[in-house]
Parts: sequence; structure tokens; C-alpha cells
Amino acid sequence: ENKIIKDYKTKDSKSWKAAEKDKKIAKDNHIKTTPTAFINGEKVEDPYDYESYEKLLKDKIK
Repeated sequence: ENKIIKDYKTKDSKSWKAAEKDKKIAKDNHIKTTPTAFINGEKVEDPYDYESYEKLLKDKIK
């Protein structure tokens, strides 16, 4: 069995713990899809649109 797969099946492995932490962050932030981006805690509405990032960054700089 592949080491990566084995690590994700072993609850005390570093990989398992990292995946669980990521799942909790996703759940707490209501993340349903990837990619999802946040800037200073604010969700970028369209992560594929440059203007979404630009507007949010400009608003944060002010």
C-alpha cells in the first residue's frame, strides 16, 4: 500500500491530523468548493477573477 494512502488511514499520523485540521477550517468557514480564497478574513467572491482580488486588496489598503 502506498505510504501516503496508509498515512491518511492512520488516525495518529501527521497527514491524518493535517487533513482533519483542514476539514475543520473548511467547515468553520462554510467552504464548499476549491479554490476558495480569503484576504484578511474576507472571502474573495470569484477566485478566478483578477478584479475580485484587486478590489478587495484596494479596499484593505485604504
